[in-house]
Amino acid sequence: MCPEELCDSSLAAQNQQVRVFMMTETDRELLLETAGRSLTAHAPADRTELSASVKVFTLNNRTTVAFLAGKVDSGTVVVLPLPLGKTIVGRSADICPYADCSELKGIVEGFQWIVKIAAGVCEIQDASSTNGAIRIPGRRIDATRSEPWKLLLQYPEFAIPSDSAVDVLQGDCIANVFCVFVFGWMVT
Repeated sequence: MCPEELCDSSLAAQNQQVRVFMMTETDRELLLETAGRSLTAHAPADRTELSASVKVFTLNNRTTVAFLAGKVDSGTVVVLPLPLGKTIVGRSADICPYADCSELKGIVEGFQWIVKIAAGVCEIQDASSTNGAIRIPGRRIDATRSEPWKLLLQYPEFAIPSDSAVDVLQGDCIANVFCVFVFGWMVT
C-alpha cells in the first residue's frame, strides 16, 4: 500500500509553488492506452497519426510483450518495449536493446535496469545505476515533473535493489532521476 502522502490527491492543491505531476488512475490508463496503441500500429505512418508527441523506441530483433511508458519534460510520451527473457535497459551502446540508443539520453541512465520477463511475470532490478530507481505500487503518485529524482530521495523504502529483483505489476510506477514510467503488458 502506498504512503498516505503519495495517495493524497489534495497534495497538488496544497503545493501551488511547485509544478506537480499527478499520476492519477486516469493518467496511468491514458499512458498505458497510448503506449499500447503505438506499439500495435502496423506501419510507421500509423504511429505518426496517433500523435506526433509519442516516441516508441525500436526493439532490436525481439518481440515486444510488455512496455514502460512515461512522459518526459518536453511532454513527449516515450515507450520502451520489453521482450521475453532478460533485458538490460540503458543507453550504453554495449547493452542497449533498442535501435535508437542515442535518443535515450535524458530518459534512462547508461545502465538503468535489468528486466526479466517469463510466463506472465515481470521482475526488475537496478543495474547498478548511478542514481537508482524506485517502484511504487498503488493507485497514484505525486512527483514534480521537472524533478522526479526527488522521489528517489523521499521514498527510499521503494528503492529497486541491485542485488535482487522485485515483481512489477500492470500499472506500477517505475521512477528514475529523469522520468516516471508506468509498466504495462501488451494485449494480444
